[in-house]
Amino acid sequence: MKRSISQIAAFIRECAEKAEAGNDTVLDIRTHFRDRMRERGIFWGDVIDILLAPKKVEPRGKDDEGREQVWLYGKVPKIGDLRIVVSVDFDTRLITINWD
Repeated sequence: MKRSISQIAAFIRECAEKAEAGNDTVLDIRTHFRDRMRERGIFWGDVIDILLAPKKVEPRGKDDEGREQVWLYGKVPKIGDLRIVVSVDFDTRLITINWD
């Protein structure tokens, strides 16, 4: 089933809100993403801000596991523009965040 960008963005927001409320089953953060956050001096709050209210959501087709993939764009104070790669699994109610 093809979902619209607004449906995908709403699902990502829902998962981010649940993760912030303590549900650790809705968000998979790849090690590579954590490493790059540290390297760039990006805080988790910055990532959550982009997950909850991206400035732009760009569809990227399917990832290598067949999940819908989008790029979310936003700005991070003192760092500038940031792009986050998000894979969405509607069946397991999970989002995975990474860098490309």
